[in-house]
Amino acid sequence: CTMNPTITKIPSLHVLSAFSLLLISFSSPTVNVVNAAVSCNATHNPCEELLHKGSQCIKNQCTNPFEGGCLKSLLQEDEYSDRYASDSVEGSLRRRVLSVQRVCNSEDPKSSPFCKPNSADGYSEVRIFEQNWESAIATSWMLQIILSEILNVPATIETGVADQNANFYNRENRMDYGNSANDDKYESFQHAFDAEGGDCTVYQGGDNGDDDGKVVGKENEYISCAHFLPELWDSGQMLVDKKKKDVTELPGFTGGAGVEGWYITKSSIQRDPSLDYYTGYQDITEDTNTFNTFDIGHDGDDDVQRNKNRQKLAKRFKRPTTWRDYCTLVSTNNCSIPDEIVDRAPAEDGSENGRYFVEGSYTGHFRATDKNNCTKTKNCTGHFMDFPCGWSSYFRQQAYHLDIALESNGNDVSGGYAYSEMVEIWKAANATSSDLIGQWWTPDATFTSFIGTDSELSKVISISRE
Repeated sequence: CTMNPTITKIPSLHVLSAFSLLLISFSSPTVNVVNAAVSCNATHNPCEELLHKGSQCIKNQCTNPFEGGCLKSLLQEDEYSDRYASDSVEGSLRRRVLSVQRVCNSEDPKSSPFCKPNSADGYSEVRIFEQNWESAIATSWMLQIILSEILNVPATIETGVADQNANFYNRENRMDYGNSANDDKYESFQHAFDAEGGDCTVYQGGDNGDDDGKVVGKENEYISCAHFLPELWDSGQMLVDKKKKDVTELPGFTGGAGVEGWYITKSSIQRDPSLDYYTGYQDITEDTNTFNTFDIGHDGDDDVQRNKNRQKLAKRFKRPTTWRDYCTLVSTNNCSIPDEIVDRAPAEDGSENGRYFVEGSYTGHFRATDKNNCTKTKNCTGHFMDFPCGWSSYFRQQAYHLDIALESNGNDVSGGYAYSEMVEIWKAANATSSDLIGQWWTPDATFTSFIGTDSELSKVISISRE
């Protein structure tokens, strides 16, 4: 399927498309994206340098410079008055943005000086389901900016998780990843449909004990609620069922064709051209060129002859190593002395222990474990980086039926890796010129960032969602 936006069907709720207006505003020089909390103090204040003009150091943390509006913060700069003629569409948009405040949403503090309260006869709040990958997050933010700053429609971001926040205007610069499980997404639509007037604020804070007419759920249960899903890769029967009940509209097309698949670093193919296609991975015996069953061992002399490609994969694709594991299992001094891999030990509070790459501090490392040792382990495997649980993945089925000796060993219950971990592992492979194969998709910013490098992602197996 294509990458489709989906909207819940609520009477009198109209979400207008204004991507063209957004593109006008972002045809500007690149600015730093507010994507995480930035620490500061009285002697070290990098707020405006790392974020944008207007960010302040308060309680040892840089504030969000775009709390009062992204477009207003950018377009008020003098360069834009010269760039956009006063009688142009862009100039008219600029004057409008600069002349008004964005409308407040339900997550803004009361009496906030950064926004204007929604009028009594104004639009109901629109809640956008974020999900947990980069393009979906960016699109959600774009929609929130357009709605809040141009169309005067209050908008918030639904993460699907009680303690996660991805509001673009969040004062603390939080960018928490949301939930992508299909049942949560579609139930969020159902909750919006069930609420009077489609008002998601009746579920605010998971408040379930009031007698004020609020729609309630189970005791202490967080109730997610959303009207719009900007990016949908796998609709499935759940969406069909919601459409039959008139809860959702049919998905529409965004113009982007999404493709998932197995991707490998280009340098790996340069070192071994047989890895350019899946047949170069299949478990073939040296004497007969016949396939072996993935999990079934062999006895006698056949053990010596089998697994030509199994051994190749086990030797080629080593396991990614977390920062803490590198210091305790690989470093001879627990990272107390800098080397070509680490500049220091991970933070004492443990927050960096599970990181696979940290720019300037840890380049990442790939090492052979017992799973890569075909002498010690009969069914040895090379490493594969699989999606986290909750994302659709057919890796196990494909590897099994194609007799490919690869295995994912992430901390996820499925053996997969979290999205943020996957991004770091690609970066670690690039920084160390290591061999890596794993699941990925296009279009995507991470994929684009490696184009033209030795770690450019090359597709091996396609799982087309075009």
